[in-house]
Amino acid sequence: MRSRFSILVAIMTLAAGCADRPQAARAAAGRGDEYLRAGRVAAAIIEYRNAVKQQPMWGEAHAKLGDAYAAQGDAEEAYRAYCQAIDLDNGDAHSLVEAGRLLFAAGRYSESLLRAEQALEHNERNTDAAVLAGRALTKMNRADEARERLQETVATDPAPAVYAALADVLLTTGDRSGAEAALRAGVRHSPPSAEAHIALGHFLAANGRGGDAETEYKTAVATSPTSEAANRALAAFYISTNRNGAAESYLRTAAAQPNQTMRSTLALADYYLTAERYDAARRVLEPVTSGPMATDARVRVAAIAFRTGAFAEARRVLDPVMKQSPTPEAFTLDAQMRQAEGKTDAALASARAATEIDPSQVVAQYIVGSIELDRGHYDEAEAAFEAVARERQWASAGALQLARVKLASGDAADAVAFAESAGDGYLARLTLARALIADGQDARARSELRRLTSMNPAAPELAVLLGSLALAEGKVPDARVEVARALALAPSGTDGLMLAARTALAEGNPSSAEAYLTRAIATPGNPFDAHRMLADLYASRGDLAAAEKTLEQYIDKHGDVAAARTALGIVLQAAHRPKDARAAYERAVALDPADSRASVNLARLYASDEASVPRALELARSAAATLPDDAGAHDTLGWVAFRAGRLSLAATELERAVALNGREPLYQTHLRTVRTAIAEAAKVAADVEAAKAAEAARALKSEQ
Repeated sequence: MRSRFSILVAIMTLAAGCADRPQAARAAAGRGDEYLRAGRVAAAIIEYRNAVKQQPMWGEAHAKLGDAYAAQGDAEEAYRAYCQAIDLDNGDAHSLVEAGRLLFAAGRYSESLLRAEQALEHNERNTDAAVLAGRALTKMNRADEARERLQETVATDPAPAVYAALADVLLTTGDRSGAEAALRAGVRHSPPSAEAHIALGHFLAANGRGGDAETEYKTAVATSPTSEAANRALAAFYISTNRNGAAESYLRTAAAQPNQTMRSTLALADYYLTAERYDAARRVLEPVTSGPMATDARVRVAAIAFRTGAFAEARRVLDPVMKQSPTPEAFTLDAQMRQAEGKTDAALASARAATEIDPSQVVAQYIVGSIELDRGHYDEAEAAFEAVARERQWASAGALQLARVKLASGDAADAVAFAESAGDGYLARLTLARALIADGQDARARSELRRLTSMNPAAPELAVLLGSLALAEGKVPDARVEVARALALAPSGTDGLMLAARTALAEGNPSSAEAYLTRAIATPGNPFDAHRMLADLYASRGDLAAAEKTLEQYIDKHGDVAAARTALGIVLQAAHRPKDARAAYERAVALDPADSRASVNLARLYASDEASVPRALELARSAAATLPDDAGAHDTLGWVAFRAGRLSLAATELERAVALNGREPLYQTHLRTVRTAIAEAAKVAADVEAAKAAEAARALKSEQ
């Protein structure tokens, strides 16, 4: 009896528990709805997950969970939840459309169209699904189908979203007037719709009709004063037209909304950050401690600390983000901080991590470009600065840096073009002058420099460039005048001291040149060019020991630098120390495989060593490819090819060397040697063939 009673109680308890599960799921979903309405997205997600746990087969709970994840910005989890809801109810139009929108945002247009079609199968008048289908067809270059479908939809539901989608289709076909007509029809059918006025405003602004666009945006705000989208649209318009002050009130209204879909709190903080109103930005950000904007808010708080010099505080706030869930913005800020600390390797790693996740991180791209330019990696720098230049607000800065890259890589004509498009700022015009000099346009460069001098008479770099132009033209007295001006403006300026040294050499005064260069290498920048120039001066008068010491001092202070190792190798080679020179070149190539001069010189040394000839050929090929117009590089490749038994390649390269510089006797000697070897090889081959033919004739005769 007791046993049967216990079993009965257990069954009743289990049944009661099962009966309670749907009720618990509904209660959890209800709490989730309340949290979502209040903007507490993380709490809503917890409740919806509880609902799903209680009722795994309840499709509506999965759809609600998808909505919450979408509000949090977690597209992957949102899509997964919507798909689960669709699996449980293939007629769930809401989940079908939302999943389709996520696919559309990811660029998966055919899959997006499929989801829209599935929703339309259950209700052919589903406007949201029809709009999604039309937009997907447009992206798939099926404009005629998209237009036809949207025109059918607008006939039954003249909603602003349908007219906006129809306008997009018409724009893709070049029908601007038709697009405007569609957008105005949307406003006419739904005058109280902020969405309709915003869409028309965007069209008018994009077509240069700012006054009309402003009217539409203002109407949208008047129609819906608390609309996040309307306030953001008007604020963005004011910012784009350089009326930043007028944007603030609208950004504040948008940021005050509890359920934001456009992250307007962060937009308001960014507005204050741009204006360097850090206290105002901090007041906006510090309350954001949870929800979808919390991580980005912390990164911005760290950025404020960094910009205001509180580096320790910035690191304290940023480090937990970097450890837990680093965003592209977090990586970018970390790169800025590492760069400020002089940790360029770490800065480059963080900047690259940011751009790999989000290529539109323009500050990170700028950091990548700057570091790669400093390291002489011009292809990498160019790619980064091209990404910078694609951003409208950064176009001038990107063009200026591209000009610097082209100038450093020897492409003067492109440097001129980029500098001309970089605006009329001082740095842009100075870079233009440098590019013009490199491109041989001396008269135009001088005119540009004089114009800049009239505006900036205290700029020593202008005197240096004008002096360099005069020196190049053999006008030594004019150069001396500019030297005096440069040194008066900046007595310890490295460029001025080096110009003074070059001018002294042109005047036949090497002792003065040595004195200027000695001062130059003692400056805080301690530039390598000054060390190299002083070493060359010592070497020119036969003091190779002093030249070697000068270069080694630079290496001791700055560590291994490929250019310094190459220069040291040249000095050691001149001192008849081939073993030491070889070690210096090997180190230079290891540090920078693109160091063509080190590769050429090392290849020449390797050519005398039978075992090293294959490596010499590899180095010489690389150098000749990098220096296509350098006669010495082609001579080296030709001679190494000869040593490797590659006579045809040797002849081709040596002929190229002689064509580039026929006055060099060594190149002529090498070419004659190779041609003699080719002739001898041909004679030997002919003799062998003749012997074979004679032997064949004797064999035939004996057989007969």
